[in-house]
Amino acid sequence: MTGGSRGGVEYVMFSATSETQIMNVNMKGNETVTAQRNPDFPDDGPHVSAVFSAPMAELIYMEQEVAAGRDYPGIYWCGSNFRLGRWGGYFGLQTNGGAVIGGVPYYNNNICSVWGVGGVNPELEYGVEGLYSDIFTGEGVGLHTSHAMPWKAGYVYATVLRRWYRPGDSFTRVATFMYSYETGKWTHFSTIKIPEGNVSFVNPTTAGFLERFGGSATRYDGFWGPSYRMSADGVWEKPLYFEGAAGGNRPWTWDIVPDGDQALGRVQVVCGGTNSNTENYKKVNVQPHSDKPAPVDNKIAVMGMNARYQNDGVYVEWVTDDGRTPQFSHLLRVHTGSATGPVIASNTDFFPEKRSAAFAMGKPQEECYVSLVLTDIFNQQSNYGYTKLL
Repeated sequence: MTGGSRGGVEYVMFSATSETQIMNVNMKGNETVTAQRNPDFPDDGPHVSAVFSAPMAELIYMEQEVAAGRDYPGIYWCGSNFRLGRWGGYFGLQTNGGAVIGGVPYYNNNICSVWGVGGVNPELEYGVEGLYSDIFTGEGVGLHTSHAMPWKAGYVYATVLRRWYRPGDSFTRVATFMYSYETGKWTHFSTIKIPEGNVSFVNPTTAGFLERFGGSATRYDGFWGPSYRMSADGVWEKPLYFEGAAGGNRPWTWDIVPDGDQALGRVQVVCGGTNSNTENYKKVNVQPHSDKPAPVDNKIAVMGMNARYQNDGVYVEWVTDDGRTPQFSHLLRVHTGSATGPVIASNTDFFPEKRSAAFAMGKPQEECYVSLVLTDIFNQQSNYGYTKLL
C-alpha cells in the first residue's frame, strides 16, 4: 500500500502490482475486510473535485448517484473530502457487503469521519437513531460515524455539511445531512464538535474520490454533481468546473467525463479496466443551470406547535416536516394580547435536532401567545407559527 494525503490528512491506498494479492485492511476501527489488488487500478484515486472561486464556505452540497446494479461491495464514493481549518474529514457513501459493524449488517451505508489534530479528537454531540460511532485508527486517529441506512443504487442522494459557531464557544459544530430523491426526505445524521473555535470550510474545492477498499470489483463508477457551496451570508456559488486526477501515470485505468447535458452539472468517474483517457489530470467544463440545489425550494415550515406555562417557565414543542429543508435554528417569542403583540420574553438556539425548548419567565398576568420562526440550514426562514400560551 502507499501513503499520502487527501486535503492534508493521511490516508492509505492500494498500489497496483503485477499479480493479484489478498490483504487485510483495518477499516477505521471497524471489522477487517478483505480486498484484492488489481493491476488495472491507478495507484490512488481517482479523485474528483468541483472547483469554486470563493476560498471559504459555510455549507457544502454535493449530489451523488451509483447506477443500478453498480453498488459492488467494498467501494467508497466520497462526496466531500473537506477541511475545517486544520481539521480534515470526509463524508460519502459506501458498500460494505454485509460486514457487521456495531452489531448491525452494513450493505449500503453512509460514513463521515474527522481526523484529530495534535492528539485531540472531535466529539459526537448528536447522532440520529442507529448511528454508529467510534475512534478510528489505522489511517491516523479521529472520530468515525456511519449509518446502515441503506441507500439504493439508481437514486440520487445529496450529502450536505453545515458548520456553525456560537460566540464564546471553544469549538465549532459541523452537522451532516442527506436528502433522498427516492423518498423526498431529509435526514440529519450527526452533529460533531470540532475542538477549535470558529473554523470554516477552507479551500475553493469540494473534493471527493472513488476508492475500492475491499471486495473484488475490477471496474466501478459513480456520478458526482451538481455541487454547490453557500457562504455565511446565504449566497450560493456554482462550481467553475470539475477536475479529476489519479496517481500511477496509468490514465487508461480511470476517466472522468460529463454525464449527458453539461448543464446538469454532473460528471461520471470510472475506475478499473481499460478506458479511453490519456491524461493524468482532466478538467471537465460542466456547470448546473440552476443557481441553487433543487431541494432547497421546498423550504422549512412550522407544521404545528403547543406552548404551556409550568414550573416558572415556558415550555414549547413544535413539529416540522422532513420532506422540507432541515431545521438549523429557532426563535421563540412570547407576546401579550395577540400573536403579534409586545414581546415579553424570547428564546433562540442553534440545534437542528431540537423540537422543544424551555425557558424561564415570570407568570404572565394577561393572555399571552407564543410565536415561532425557524431558520433552515440554507438560511431560509419558515412561516410565522404561533399558538396561545396555556
